[in-house]
Amino acid sequence: MCEAGYDLKLLLKNEENIITETKWGKSEADRCPYAWEKLYIPYFSQSGFWKEVDFSKAAKRGYMENGECKISGDVVFNFGKNKRYKRNQKFEYFAGLLERDFAEHNYLRYLQELEDCNALNYSIYNLSFMPVTGALNNFKGTNRLMNEENGQKLDRGDKFIYRINDFYENKSMEHIIFSNTHGRKSKTATAEENTQKLKNVLLTFLDKLNDVNGYCKYMYLIDDKKYIRKLVEEGQKPIVTGCDVVRYMKLAEEYWMIKYNKINEMM
Repeated sequence: MCEAGYDLKLLLKNEENIITETKWGKSEADRCPYAWEKLYIPYFSQSGFWKEVDFSKAAKRGYMENGECKISGDVVFNFGKNKRYKRNQKFEYFAGLLERDFAEHNYLRYLQELEDCNALNYSIYNLSFMPVTGALNNFKGTNRLMNEENGQKLDRGDKFIYRINDFYENKSMEHIIFSNTHGRKSKTATAEENTQKLKNVLLTFLDKLNDVNGYCKYMYLIDDKKYIRKLVEEGQKPIVTGCDVVRYMKLAEEYWMIKYNKINEMM
């Protein structure tokens, strides 16, 4: 039997912290003005790390700049919600594993938990900063992170942090996190030269964060080192069974509760 997760009623009842389509308008939920005004500017900007960054135009633009590196928003743990559909292939994949591997009673119980996780997909507790320069955001959402999961693009926050930790332990411009960095030919440089320039900008920014703990502290608003280690460990595991789905939900729920407590503390 898999371990039960957290009670999400506390997070679900605070609807102002859940970004609905009426709030995000034409932008994506993770970079819309509401996300900047409700999360990024009031809480992330408190850190001394961002003290020299101009946040004044971020809500309108959907990004801000740290040096030459553009920083926007990202959904950390994806359960499938998007503009057009309440569910998508991620949700159906998770639900299918639960239905396959659990008897009806437990399946319905875990399906409700999955529904709750999906409802919090675009909550302020599930958003983070993400470097756009160097296309690190595209790397997170592509096949580079899937490998084991039956061809599914699950866009997993834990697997992304596992890759980030691996980068800090094995720093190289050829690391897989740069695999989606592609420059275009310009009047003054070749595509290869511009690709290298983008890699250098991203590398310079990541160097400022020192290690995976610094990355999570300033990009995720998470400074619980024990939990960060758990992200790294869980990110190496596939999601191919019902129990894997339950484990992944619990990992996301723990993240949200840590962030909920952090935001309340910063208030």
